[in-house]
Amino acid sequence: MDGATEDDNSQHPQPTRHIDAIVPKNTHSVDEVVRKAEINRTEEWGTIGLPIFLTPEELEKQGIDPETTDQATVRVQDGFLLIDSE
Repeated sequence: MDGATEDDNSQHPQPTRHIDAIVPKNTHSVDEVVRKAEINRTEEWGTIGLPIFLTPEELEKQGIDPETTDQATVRVQDGFLLIDSE
């Protein structure tokens, strides 16, 4: 046992795998697929959010094995969209 508590883990989250890159506007990479999704809203709650759909190939490019992974964590941190496998 390493002596770490749940509070220690929340202060020191596991590192996220991502590559920082600047993508110039009006340029497209060969593997880019453009998708549109509607912002979800309801009368009761107002704006809910935007669904994000990734193909198995796109998941693999993020370091997530789509064959063995059942859940992924999606979060926004410092303006970056971060996706991690559980």
